[in-house]
Amino acid sequence: MMVRVADQAGTSFKRTFVFANLSALSYILLIAYLILIEGREVALPVEGLKLICIYGFNLNIALTARTAESLRRRLVEAIRISRSLNEDLRRQTERAEAANLAKSRFLANMSHELRTPLNAIIGFANLLGKPGLDPKKGNNYLGRIQANGRHLLGIINGILDLALIEAGKVDVRREPVQLDALIHDVVAGFEPSVPRGVELRTEMPPLD
Repeated sequence: MMVRVADQAGTSFKRTFVFANLSALSYILLIAYLILIEGREVALPVEGLKLICIYGFNLNIALTARTAESLRRRLVEAIRISRSLNEDLRRQTERAEAANLAKSRFLANMSHELRTPLNAIIGFANLLGKPGLDPKKGNNYLGRIQANGRHLLGIINGILDLALIEAGKVDVRREPVQLDALIHDVVAGFEPSVPRGVELRTEMPPLD
């Protein structure tokens, strides 16, 4: 019975030790019953030796159960740590996937943003290189090239500022913006790619 008690799942050292003492006490009560109630002759030295052997055996099993209890606690703690690590790994994986998706979107947007002013610069440069170009139109094309060059430089500076943003060293400040000039520069960048016969124009409500 002592082995069955120690072998039960979740059995603690305290429970096994108590059962070891109870089993020894039960044997003592059995000897007392045989002597006092039934009047049998009992060899007390032999029964005392049996009692000592039984108690020693039970105590050894209780100590073994104590070791098993310690190992069980370590196992439970290891399972808890493993689950925590798996949860951390899952969160890190989700963050990495989100960062990879954000990077892909960023590269797709940047490729479009960089291509737009580059196409405008190349287009106006080709127009500027045509023979017999009217000087007024040439100055206009040159201004468009400069405007798209500044726009391209602003995009590149914005990309470089991302490193400063991640490092927490970016300075945010408010500056006045000429909205009409900004819209004009944006639309002008698409003029070289507009097909013939298509009019490109902008409409903007008056600013207060």
